[in-house]
Amino acid sequence: MSHLHETILACLAAAMLASCEKAIEQQTSATTGRQTAVTVYTRGASDAAIDLPVHVYAFDKDGALRAAVTLQPGSDAMQLALHEGMQYRVVAVAADETLYNLPAEPTLASVITLKTDERQQGGGYVTSAPLQMGFADITPAAQETSLHIKLGYQHCSFSAVLANMPDDCSSATVTVAQTYAEMGFDGQMNGNTTATIPCQKTGDAWQTGEVYLFPTTGQQTVFTVSFTDSDSQYSSSATYRDILHAGVHYIIGATYAEGAMLVSGNVSAPEWTSTVNLDFSFGNDTQTVVNGGTGTHGADDVVAVTDIPAAATVWNDHVVAAVLDDQGESLDNTEGLAAATLLLLSLNDWPNVVSAANADNPSMAADIAAGYSEYDMGDWTIPTHEQAALLTQAYGDGLPAALTEAEASPVVLTKGSSNVRYLCSDATETFRFNDSGILSAGTTVKYHLRLVRQVKVAVTR
Repeated sequence: MSHLHETILACLAAAMLASCEKAIEQQTSATTGRQTAVTVYTRGASDAAIDLPVHVYAFDKDGALRAAVTLQPGSDAMQLALHEGMQYRVVAVAADETLYNLPAEPTLASVITLKTDERQQGGGYVTSAPLQMGFADITPAAQETSLHIKLGYQHCSFSAVLANMPDDCSSATVTVAQTYAEMGFDGQMNGNTTATIPCQKTGDAWQTGEVYLFPTTGQQTVFTVSFTDSDSQYSSSATYRDILHAGVHYIIGATYAEGAMLVSGNVSAPEWTSTVNLDFSFGNDTQTVVNGGTGTHGADDVVAVTDIPAAATVWNDHVVAAVLDDQGESLDNTEGLAAATLLLLSLNDWPNVVSAANADNPSMAADIAAGYSEYDMGDWTIPTHEQAALLTQAYGDGLPAALTEAEASPVVLTKGSSNVRYLCSDATETFRFNDSGILSAGTTVKYHLRLVRQVKVAVTR
């Protein structure tokens, strides 16, 4: 940042004139480079447009707020004026402020909590507008930089249906324990609470309706069904050997029969994550243990798809540069394929990056790769020698059109009268997107950088 009392301005583009802009004034003695225009693109957790204001915050490496912009519904991009060479954590938040406590000027250590009134309705949940957040790290390296953030649900969705209940049942609740109590701007959840959700009688069943909870803590989740009839109050519980995960839709169905409560469940994810099945049962005043399972994928997992995406297309908001077989060879036709590996090309393009042979900053490219995430996906890398050759081939097969469709930074071929080269091979070599030659990188020359990520996919129908 600049000297004392520096004001960082968040400049909105013409299409975002309706957005609310806020300048954050901070004190610092650090000396930084020139200001850069960072265009931030945001997308919601589902394909539907975000119908809430999106608050975008830029924090410095010490966690202090340096810029903040509020983007109104209907817009998906804004510009922040940040300083070249400074490290920032950018956090995007979509939250209904009638349901959540959102700090006016947060630090990275601040937290988001549920409003007290909402907790009093049953505790630890909301009935609409699940919290969405997205995170990205950036060190601007050019006067114009773009940053893509896809917001993800920080809640899980939960609903329960209690069937065949006694005719004289007067009330029923479903309790989920223990859930987190608050969400930090640093992406960490804290505290714990219990969500007790009242049921309403609808027809012959008692239902919670769809509610939204923070994920559960620890290693397991306890569900408790309680109801009151004309004689007494009854409770039955089950321990599920897993936590409830953010972004997953949990549907629990319980049937009461001959004094025993039999419970079955299904975990699905319409517009959330992939589907997971969950089944268990329990009886009155007993404790049942159920094996767990998650609905998330690790970096090395196989992602289920209905069809293998083609090269030079946009898939889940990412650009597919090439589709590879199990030998790493490029496939021209994906029709009828049961499995493949996608080679994704980053939406961002970094100029003025030095190679690993540079004496002053040999890890510059590696540091950019380590800190980059794109929507819901991390683990991006510098292209290998072989991947650089694939990218050159892909450029001639329609890659520029896919980059345009994804609103990504374009590939740069020339700058003035000079050809632009991109780093590859752990930043020790360079290549051009429109030329097949791969050369050793120089020690002082500044290059461009584009990152890649491989994703294994398999067809499930």
